[in-house]
Amino acid sequence: MEDIKILFFYYLGEALLLVFVGLALFGRRLSWPRLLAVSGAYGFSIWVVRGVYKIYGIPFGSHTLILTLLLFLWIKFIGKMDWDIAVGASLTGMTLILLGSWFTDFIVNKLNIKWRLILDNLWLHILFGYTENIFLILMLALNKFFNFTFVKAFNIGAD
Repeated sequence: MEDIKILFFYYLGEALLLVFVGLALFGRRLSWPRLLAVSGAYGFSIWVVRGVYKIYGIPFGSHTLILTLLLFLWIKFIGKMDWDIAVGASLTGMTLILLGSWFTDFIVNKLNIKWRLILDNLWLHILFGYTENIFLILMLALNKFFNFTFVKAFNIGAD
């Protein structure tokens, strides 16, 4: 398993951001206790799934599909959201994370840093992990400062 510090300093923060932004883009909010419960369940899921993959030497890739499925189940059942919102928020958030991972990969390649160096250093792992959240942070800013949602942008639910 990965160091527990990664769970507390990275996965839980990323999960909170992912759930909040995913729902906000659909014009939805959770109460703080429910948001923390969904984020906690999802952050712990990331830690466990990645740990199992590492222990059994399973190549990463399919873990994204498993985590996306778990995310929408947590949003649906713990967050008590409708299926369409749970699926939409999950897919949107995970897409933003995937775009962010390409951004992180670009930075790592431009700086000519080896991934093994990053992953072997706890704090570099956490720091570079947060660069994957750049598009979540951007969408959070658009939502907060300009009240951007998909509902408004695409007139979803308009007559």
